[in-house]
Amino acid sequence: MKRKIFMVFCIFILVFSSCKKVETSTLIPVNHYRKWGYVDTWGNIVIDMKFDDVGEFSEGYAAVKIEKMWGYIDSAGKMVITPQFNEANEFYEGQAQVLIGEKYFLIINSLDEMINDAERRKESYITFLNNIFTTEISYRVKRRMERNMTAAHFPVIKKIDNFDFGLVKGIGKSEAVNLIDCRWIDNQENLLFFGPPGVGKTHLGIAFGVAAVEKGYKVCFERVTNLIKLLKTAEVQKKSEYRIKRLMKSALIIIDEIGYTPIERREANLFFNLISETYEKTSIIVTSNKSFDSWAEMMGDSVMTTAMLDRLLHHARVFTLDGESYRIKNQNKEV
Repeated sequence: MKRKIFMVFCIFILVFSSCKKVETSTLIPVNHYRKWGYVDTWGNIVIDMKFDDVGEFSEGYAAVKIEKMWGYIDSAGKMVITPQFNEANEFYEGQAQVLIGEKYFLIINSLDEMINDAERRKESYITFLNNIFTTEISYRVKRRMERNMTAAHFPVIKKIDNFDFGLVKGIGKSEAVNLIDCRWIDNQENLLFFGPPGVGKTHLGIAFGVAAVEKGYKVCFERVTNLIKLLKTAEVQKKSEYRIKRLMKSALIIIDEIGYTPIERREANLFFNLISETYEKTSIIVTSNKSFDSWAEMMGDSVMTTAMLDRLLHHARVFTLDGESYRIKNQNKEV
């Protein structure tokens, strides 16, 4: 009984240390000189434009924690605590998803089971606490990966293991396996896939993106038509603005299906600005059915297209794929 009480006490200290009360006076200076920040778990005011360790923030919104409840400060400076969310570090369309209750919620939910298991195995206190931290960390890593996988907006999940390299020329299985380690992302390198429809360009782009998310990178997938729409509406729609901000903070951006639809001059300028701003900061995967020679006609400006390709190709691996369309092949099999 004493052993169980001690273990519960350890958990209490662990949880209490993460739930320090934030005094109301610390909420006011979150907006410092028109720069938005947040109040962290320990009551510290942090002014930063990245927010990578805390979550995604829409401009004008700051995360706060009052005792055990997460909320946000809106653009008018009003503190909002709401019970409708259940995670502390996901934000969407200007609202902070908030954690209600203890921070170490996995530990709390499985405390009895963990204590009984420790008593049965006669574990030391150090081993017991180590198991608690290991369990919590594993859970958080898993949850973060799941959130990033959802936020990537993959249309489907594809894996390299499901790609038939025997039907496609231009990339070998050994090359693809080497790219799975994602070192090219650390070096801000790009992958460019060209070829006719149906040879697996999108499959490869998604597969490398999924592998990156599984290794802890932030990834965003967008078809070029939707990306152009986001760029055009970012100044007037909060949802588009948020998505573009996430794109800019991602380690990898996947731009799919360039060349299937025409691009107007203004749209091409917006697209060029995105490529220019992410140059040597973010890795990009591009899939296109158009060769480089056709991009100038597609963009409507040869000078701008040359500058864009110069940035994309500077640190890039180019794969020109060829082969029979797997869609047509599968259709012939069905017939």
